[in-house]
Amino acid sequence: RNSDLIDLGDSRVVVLRIKDHQASTPLALEAVRDQIAAELAENQLVERMREDAEALAAALAEPDADVMALAEHYGAEVTEPRWFGRQDAELDPALLRTAFALGRPESGQRLTQPVLRPNGDYAVVMVSGVRDGDASTLSEQERQLLQAQIAQDRGLREVDALARLLRDNAKIKLRQDMH
Repeated sequence: RNSDLIDLGDSRVVVLRIKDHQASTPLALEAVRDQIAAELAENQLVERMREDAEALAAALAEPDADVMALAEHYGAEVTEPRWFGRQDAELDPALLRTAFALGRPESGQRLTQPVLRPNGDYAVVMVSGVRDGDASTLSEQERQLLQAQIAQDRGLREVDALARLLRDNAKIKLRQDMH
């Protein structure tokens, strides 16, 4: 049996011919035992990391929590606290989004959230304070750019809200005879 023409580009095509086919068969347990054991161990490790990150986040949220003692207990690395802006390029974007999504803590309060990093590690984001920006330091061009961004954001939120409202209130009838 031959395949259809497969275009390789540059005016080149190829046709494949199947000479022999062997049906798939289950592998013997002995052949995959080590692989299964490794996957189970990795899954347990990932679950343990998630649990530890959640426990650390909950403990750090306590106002009198000793950050360094908790970090040592959980084997976590502590990043020196500092102020971050929304557009800060030095911080992982997922951590930055999480920090700004947590909101503004009350005086003496800490807001925390565990975050799964792209490399499979967990980080715990802790927000202990929010400092408002100073619009007087912006140039007129920067001010206009920010106003345009805010207007666009508001517009997108209104469109999303309208779409949600329409979806929630729509009456949809499905015909049973159509597939």
